[in-house]
Amino acid sequence: MIKINDYQIEVVLNQQQDVASLIAALMAKGILIERINSKENRLEKLFMDIINENEKINRVVA
Repeated sequence: MIKINDYQIEVVLNQQQDVASLIAALMAKGILIERINSKENRLEKLFMDIINENEKINRVVA
């Protein structure tokens, strides 16, 4: 967790973590959440996932 300023933090979640658990943990510490924004472009991520999967398949086939 990185403090951006007095009103913002940045959190990076891995694939085993979920936003609901993060929200629960922050609320348990008395931190009010007004908005959550994703820095990741979902379309870009989907494209990169497809490319990476194709590269894995090509390595297995070759």
